[in-house]
Amino acid sequence: MAGAIPVAGTPLKASIDALLVVLNGLSIKRKNKQRVDNVIQRLYCLEADISAMPAVSAVVQHRNEELVRKLNAITEQVKGMNVRSIFGSADVQGAILDYMRDIDALENDYKLLASMRSEKIVEEIASQIPNVVQQAMIFFKDPTGREYKLLVEQCRSPQRFIRVLLCYFGETDRRDKILRSIIDQGSYDLYTETGHDVIQLNKWSMARSGTRIVMSACREWNGDADAKEGWIDW
Repeated sequence: MAGAIPVAGTPLKASIDALLVVLNGLSIKRKNKQRVDNVIQRLYCLEADISAMPAVSAVVQHRNEELVRKLNAITEQVKGMNVRSIFGSADVQGAILDYMRDIDALENDYKLLASMRSEKIVEEIASQIPNVVQQAMIFFKDPTGREYKLLVEQCRSPQRFIRVLLCYFGETDRRDKILRSIIDQGSYDLYTETGHDVIQLNKWSMARSGTRIVMSACREWNGDADAKEGWIDW
């Protein structure tokens, strides 16, 4: 896999293997065995994530190095200790819990990066598909000038179109709040834009694939001196 980490020989892989050797060599029973088995399973899962890991980010690399240091330190602590000493030591138990939290954080980073890489691959594949099989789109511009691409399927009715559109507006941004207010009050007009021609959208059947829809804030709402002809200046 291009850009993947070479698992064999990496410091993190070597540190995990060293600790696994020590933990697997312990003769542990009952409650302590379950605890160590859990640690061992986590380490094996981490190794599996590393194997499928895309090229690392700076943040993940830093976490790798920090975890290597902690794994090496705990391995040295565990070596030569008997089972009673290991689990009677608050320092060792604390260290185990600490690096288990690090393992969780690192696994989450790996999964996020793997997901982002998968999405990137899908985008690259989609960009190579001929236009004739690409999904039909409608282009939309809101009163602040922001533009969006919506699937025709999302615009089958004006009600569905508005529901989808509201998903793009946040709850805290001032501009988004104003746009939500305009829509909630119905204080807007919709137009279709073709070249230099702008026609009010009176029939929703006019909204077809490739249509450019423009939303304009109505005059009764848009009383701001800086707003002109239905547009909100930012």
